[in-house]
Amino acid sequence: MLRRILRQELTQRLPRSTVLSEIGAVSATPDATIDLDLQRLDQDASGNVVLEAEASLTLKGRKAPILRSFRFSVPSTARTSAGEVAAISIAVGQLADGLAAMVVGR
Repeated sequence: MLRRILRQELTQRLPRSTVLSEIGAVSATPDATIDLDLQRLDQDASGNVVLEAEASLTLKGRKAPILRSFRFSVPSTARTSAGEVAAISIAVGQLADGLAAMVVGR
């Protein structure tokens, strides 16, 4: 589910691009490929949702990938499942912002 949401978030942020997931049935020769290692997505002891990830952007015609680490800490609006889900949504949006900035800023 996270893969689908992140793909949708990137599609919104990169409107002149086609964003595909490697798992899907559709394939193409990409101009850019993002590999993502999601290392953490949970609540810490203070109730903040923490998202940590490593990303690698490989561009067509460029040998070395662009690497970036991400860490977001989002306070939960309430100590409930709904509060945690809202904070996760914000953190995933922040990750999508960062990934889109990598692609645009290449």
